[in-house]
Amino acid sequence: MEERRRSPRHQVGGEFASVPANMSVRVIDISSAGVLLQSARMLNPGARGSLRFTLAGAPFAADIQVQRVAAASEAGSGYRIGATFVGMTQEHRRLIERFMNND
Repeated sequence: MEERRRSPRHQVGGEFASVPANMSVRVIDISSAGVLLQSARMLNPGARGSLRFTLAGAPFAADIQVQRVAAASEAGSGYRIGATFVGMTQEHRRLIERFMNND
């Protein structure tokens, strides 16, 4: 599959988070521009929500907008949801940067 991301991604490690309608999702990876989630429920592109989880031991929150949705490659494992950040504090942006530079 052709890489379409503009920002480098960093593996998160399966943290769980909340998005629209208080649904639980699994955070697959994150960048300063957005996040890849896995969910049992499908979301429509354009949907917005608030993402909240713990990143590197610190609380993280951001508003997101769904950009793309695809069936997960493993049968029965739901959907992969690509979302961009549409609202985030500078503190949380710096948290992502520190997390990505901590390899």
